[in-house]
Parts: sequence; C-alpha cells; structure tokens
Amino acid sequence: LETAATSDGSKMDEVASVLTAAESSVKGLSNASEAEVAIAIVRGTLGIDSVSVDNKNATITGFSDVATDHWAYPYIMSCVQKGAIVGTGEVVNGIGTFNPNGKVNLGQFLAVLTRLIAPDKIDTSLSGHWAMPNYSAAIDIGLIYAYEYSSSEAELNKSLTREEMAVLLSRAAEINGEPLEILPGIENNINDLDKVSSDKVTAVKQAYSSGLLFGVNNDNFDPKGTMTRAQMATVVCRLMNYAPRGEVTVKDPNDKGEVINTQYVSDEGYTKGMLLPAVSREYELKALGATR
Repeated sequence: LETAATSDGSKMDEVASVLTAAESSVKGLSNASEAEVAIAIVRGTLGIDSVSVDNKNATITGFSDVATDHWAYPYIMSCVQKGAIVGTGEVVNGIGTFNPNGKVNLGQFLAVLTRLIAPDKIDTSLSGHWAMPNYSAAIDIGLIYAYEYSSSEAELNKSLTREEMAVLLSRAAEINGEPLEILPGIENNINDLDKVSSDKVTAVKQAYSSGLLFGVNNDNFDPKGTMTRAQMATVVCRLMNYAPRGEVTVKDPNDKGEVINTQYVSDEGYTKGMLLPAVSREYELKALGATR
C-alpha cells in the first residue's frame, strides 16, 4: 500500500482511514479466511477492484441505505465489485442505493447467476424483457427449464420464493463444478421442511448440507417467503466462495443440543464425509466406555 492511491488521487491518509474502517467492520470474526471479507470491504469502500494508482474505474464506494455494520454489507460490496450486483438508483459522488430488503424477482436472480457462471452464454442482442439474454443463457446451461419458467414479462418479474432460490442455487453450484451431497440428518436443521414443495426438498437439503443456506428464525427455512436483495448477495458470495461459508452442524433430532455430526464445508485435508478428528475421537471414547 506504500504507493497506493484512489482513482481521484487521494493520499495515503485516506487509504489508512478506509483500512481502519474495514478493521472495525470485521471485529470479532473468528475464521482467518474471513480476511477475504475484509478485503472486499476495502475494495468496496474505495470503489475499485484493486488498490492501485493505475485504476481509472472507481464508481460505487457505498450505499446510503446499507451501513457498514449491516450484516450483509461485506457480501453486498463484494458482489458489487465482482460486477454481479448493481444498485437500484443513481450514484452521486460514489454513493448509491441498494434496497437490501427489496424482493428479488426471477429475472434479477438469473441475471446475477449467469453473469457469474455463464457470461459467455449471454447474448445481448436478444430482444424483449431486459433479462431475456440471461433467461436464454440459463436455459442453455440447464439452470432452468422452459417447462418451469416461461420468458414472459410476468414470469421474469415475479418475486422468487426462498425454495425456488434454493433450487437455482444448488443447480448453479453443480454447474460451477461443485459436487453436492446431503448430510445424514440434515433435515433436523430445517424445522419447516414439511412446508417445502416436494419437488424442491432435495435441493433445499443439498443447499443446507453444503453451507450455501442457513435458516432464518428458530431453524426455519421459510420456503414460501420471498428472497431479499441482501440475502441474494449473501448466497451468491457463498456460491462463488467470495466469503467463507462457515460450519455445517447436523443437530440432534431430540433437540438436546448435542452435536451428532459436524463437518466443515471446506474439507481440505480430510476425506469428504469423514467425521472430523475431534468428533471421531469423542465417539471412540463413548464406544470404549460402553464396553467396560
């Protein structure tokens, strides 16, 4: 950073103040890999892809309706810097609006996903609804099927439910090369699984098992609820590994708080699906005690 400056020629003291704000925003993060989120915050605050004197493309530096301590701030800014998500209003002096609680429709989610996993399939010459190029790309890669969603304006403008989001998210992960599995007992983490449409249960379980999704209140998924823009930014960051997914813990079916299976989404160094050493040792000791 010794030679760093923002695109408008700001000096190092301004860069230092940005870093200070970033450090404050990530206080309490326990996972070292979450430094990536801090980097996203720095980039987002500066409005650039990298801290460099050569950058000429500073645009959005923040949003008036998303405070830096908002739970989704790092995810939103990361997605903005990747070009996956844009704001909802005019940008004035680098500050725009995002509408974090706004509902997401099918066209918007297809646009975000295809920009990231199938940019070469987007044909901008297609006419009709603004998201038609993204709809066509999604059909082409198997993200959606024509019998599920038509290309009509009404369909593309329809708010997306959380269970529909889970299906598209799981498909996007597989298209992106990520093998998805279902952890035994993961249904114990979803209190309202019985409210999920039968043809979407598998996708919801896969998304939970891989750390792409976590519940809302009281371990509920709220499958018929609508997806918000803040939630969209969060799940997209997890999908593309812009931010850590965290830990997936399968809960005791008797709800006694006992962990019966724990697996980190990042299984580097382990055989996928194998119990972590600490958990495995715990069960060995219990088994030995039972035989005495």
